[in-house]
Amino acid sequence: MKKKMTQIASVLGIIAILAMIGFGLSACGEDDDTGGTTTKTVTVGTQSGTLNAGTAGTVTYPVTTANIANGTYNVTVANRPSGVTVGNSGTLTLAASANATTATTSTLTLTLDGVTSAVFAIAIDAPAFVLEYAIGDTGPGDGKIIYVSASGFNVTGLGTCHYLEAAPVDQEIILAWASSGYTSTYIEGTGTAIGTGKANTAAILAVDANAPAAKACADYRGGDKDDWFLPSRGELDEMYEARSHLGISPIWYWCSSQYNDSYALQLDFEFYELRSGYKGDVKRVRAVRAF
Repeated sequence: MKKKMTQIASVLGIIAILAMIGFGLSACGEDDDTGGTTTKTVTVGTQSGTLNAGTAGTVTYPVTTANIANGTYNVTVANRPSGVTVGNSGTLTLAASANATTATTSTLTLTLDGVTSAVFAIAIDAPAFVLEYAIGDTGPGDGKIIYVSASGFNVTGLGTCHYLEAAPVDQEIILAWASSGYTSTYIEGTGTAIGTGKANTAAILAVDANAPAAKACADYRGGDKDDWFLPSRGELDEMYEARSHLGISPIWYWCSSQYNDSYALQLDFEFYELRSGYKGDVKRVRAVRAF
């Protein structure tokens, strides 16, 4: 009998131990309010979206969630572009006031509830060009618009510009390109392209402060603007194309693009003939400005 009682005690002891183990295992699990596990699963694939600067807009990033209370999650973002807000419901929004002068792309790193990081490439497009002036219109400097570029052109000191405006009258009937002591002086860095005339004029005056053609243009104050300059060869070409709006004389005009030490480029407005002319010779001069 004693042996039988010992055996029964042993069995009960084993049952008690198993019960305790089972209770301990159960205590290690955690339940959320819905009765499921609290494991959070948030996944976002590599995505991309585009927003237009200056216009309010929203793009979405697809999110897959599992076992998150109420389906919401907290979002932190690295490398967020200025003006972009990131919502915790899968959206990125660009405020209407946000601006960009050039198109940019940022790669955001999204961390959702500290569980999963994802990459989202967001492109911010520059504002679309809105035409304000047409060739022949009166510009803000009281001159005439002679060139319009939707894509824009770069002007040193001004950045991206879209218009060239020519003065309504010649600055002088005839002026030399260089003052008497500088007719055989090479000016470093003068260009011929549209957008280079302003830098050309500054370079000329930095060497020859009284260079007649460049100084007359830089001193012009049409429309109370102080950013007029002697046009480059490319800018003078556009003036020729728009000549019917300018009442311009069919004669030779200087540009700010030089040819060599002693010669600069000039354009005949009657037959569209481009030549080099001696810097001490006198030609007509018409200022332009970019904006």
